[in-house]
Amino acid sequence: MTIPAGRRCATALLVLGLVLALGLTLPSLAGAVDPETIGLFRPDSPTGNNTYFLRNKNTLAPPANTIAGFGNTGDKPVVADWNNEGIRKIGVFRPNTPAGSNTLFLRSVNRLGVGDLVINSLGVNGDILLTADWDGNGTETPGLFRPNTPSGSNTLFIWNNNNDPPGPPDITLTGIGAVGDKPLAGKWTGNGGASIGLFRSNSPAGSNTFFIWSVLPLTPPFIPDITVAGIGAAPDDTAGSPGTGTETPRRGSVSFDRTSLRVRTPSSCGTATTRRRRLSRTSRSSASGWPGWIFRWWAGGGTTRR
Repeated sequence: MTIPAGRRCATALLVLGLVLALGLTLPSLAGAVDPETIGLFRPDSPTGNNTYFLRNKNTLAPPANTIAGFGNTGDKPVVADWNNEGIRKIGVFRPNTPAGSNTLFLRSVNRLGVGDLVINSLGVNGDILLTADWDGNGTETPGLFRPNTPSGSNTLFIWNNNNDPPGPPDITLTGIGAVGDKPLAGKWTGNGGASIGLFRSNSPAGSNTFFIWSVLPLTPPFIPDITVAGIGAAPDDTAGSPGTGTETPRRGSVSFDRTSLRVRTPSSCGTATTRRRRLSRTSRSSASGWPGWIFRWWAGGGTTRR
């Protein structure tokens, strides 16, 4: 059947109107969007609040989305796809609120407003928040890392739901790692749910070590599936460490691919040094890939592998 030219134009305009009304974007109109892209969190700006700067491309172009006046001073940045839409939304983790505990606020869209999801009385003051799709169902949920508990080690609490109040954790790992370790979360094998990792700075002396567990849950004595020792140089840090509250993600950045780890460290004069550590067949274990997890989804898309 042949559609008259006038009717074709009317149909095209109707489709375009629906696209705009629903807030969708067409690649031909908006340009290609990188699957995972960078963003910044600027604390106490404006005074008393915070600002997110989100990008849909990994370039130095102006931010695609600036969200000013979000949360309160002292809040820690967090992003999560808490409703399984394929897009991570902004939020804040508010320590010691209520007194002795913490509160998590997450938005359902990346614009200014009150928390659409609020989880009150989450853990205790001093806990470090992680969010990840722990059970592989597409919804990201909270985890808490409690340093130096028990003394000399750490405890990790993981929930597979976003209930308020949170209720008992689904997974508790007591006595994992050592004091000073920093928690990580990622889909290290590229399949199933997320699992945990630890970053140990200046161990061995002058360098650092990653410990990675491929699949949850874990059983003592918590022997990691992958250990990468002697990577980078102290005081390199992992870009994914949560709860930093700084505008730049961390002092250094880490990226993964199937065969190597790369640590990038900026110098005092503004340039950067990149160190690449090749993984042996043993240290790679049976991992099928190393999805990048430093960047976050602001505009949708899948996992980027480096």
